[in-house]
Amino acid sequence: MVHRVGSQLPDDPARYELTEFGLELDAVVLGIGRWGARMLGDQREDEIVTASSLVMAMRTTFQAQAAQGVHVSYEVRLGPIVFGLSVDDGVLHAAEGPLPGADLTFEPGAALKGLMSGEITVAEVVADGSVPMTGDPALLTTFTELFHITDVSAV
Repeated sequence: MVHRVGSQLPDDPARYELTEFGLELDAVVLGIGRWGARMLGDQREDEIVTASSLVMAMRTTFQAQAAQGVHVSYEVRLGPIVFGLSVDDGVLHAAEGPLPGADLTFEPGAALKGLMSGEITVAEVVADGSVPMTGDPALLTTFTELFHITDVSAV
């Protein structure tokens, strides 16, 4: 299900990728993620959040139908965690690390879940300046349409 990629030298860190067989589970894993996202609460002090978990959260909440015809890129910063999202006509590319030249770079902090669930509006964070950003603030509205946690109130 996984295989090692890259150099086999002892000094190089091991990197692994899913095999074609492992990739067959992608839809199942994303479905479980969508189901679990509805139960997200505020981050607890003892919770560990990584760039990998946030990239998976973005993949899970991505609304491919809303992204048809959309071409936009985001660099999201959450403290020391930075990840990039690029949407190209309904297809998402998400990766850890900075995304130079992103259309919008923003630092949502604790507002990320609220923005994605609709509990907080873009107008609110723009008005109070609680989400620092570089780029067109209208692209944050697009972000909330493309990455959306659905049915939060249904749990």
